Amino acid sequence: MLVAATNITQRKQMEEKLKKLGNQQKLLANIAQLLNKSDNFDDIINVVLRLIGEHTNVSRVSIYENTPDEQFTTNTFRMV
Repeated sequence: MLVAATNITQRKQMEEKLKKLGNQQKLLANIAQLLNKSDNFDDIINVVLRLIGEHTNVSRVSIYENTPDEQFTTNTFRMV
């Protein structure tokens, strides 16, 4: 009787990494297309933040901006 055993752990890890990278590329392409639209920027940025939140599996994604005098920071956009 001849038995061959192969450890496929490394291969499975690489397949998962490639899948994750593929999903990230799709997300970035979708975001680029959304941002290139001439529609309402506020609506588009909210969609982009939601997509990022879903992809990263987090409950909050925000964009903060400094005031012109740079004394304060405001939460300009957040995932809704």
